[in-house]
Amino acid sequence: MVYLRELTGSDIPIINTWRQSRELQDFFGSPFRYINLETDEEWFARYMNNRTKEVRLAIVTKDENELIGMASIVNIDAVCRKAEYGGIMIGVPFNRGKGIGKLVTMMLLRHVFYDLNLNRFEGVWLITNKPSIEMGKKCGFKEEGVLRQATYKNGQYHDLLHMSILRMEFDEIAKNYEWL
Repeated sequence: MVYLRELTGSDIPIINTWRQSRELQDFFGSPFRYINLETDEEWFARYMNNRTKEVRLAIVTKDENELIGMASIVNIDAVCRKAEYGGIMIGVPFNRGKGIGKLVTMMLLRHVFYDLNLNRFEGVWLITNKPSIEMGKKCGFKEEGVLRQATYKNGQYHDLLHMSILRMEFDEIAKNYEWL
């Protein structure tokens, strides 16, 4: 279905077109902003200089080797052994709703816990993005609380749901996945 690889500079123009989509940005906690290509190129350059604190991954189809999305692990804290779920963006609409988000989240969790040796992975979800919240729960994330009116989008404030998963919880889930 898909595999993950680190983002490259050649991915940035494609990602920049996705970031221009209001429909896609409505799934995320941050408000819509117009982002020019130069800004995304600078964002990528900052990432390349800060790879110990972030992991930025391309989601690529195995058959066509086509970039269809991206996923991020951010704010890696090696001392406390935790990081934040930077989210998943499926940029190609045809590929949404096919289970790719869950598969990629499981791949991220494997990387977080078994490669990076972290103990805690946490993130926030826009409270109105029910499919993404349910997917997170299916992957083992547990609700920790609601951040009331924590973001401003489309002219109004919205709540964010804070969830996390611990390594010991993922270890139990991973037993049911042969590929982990």
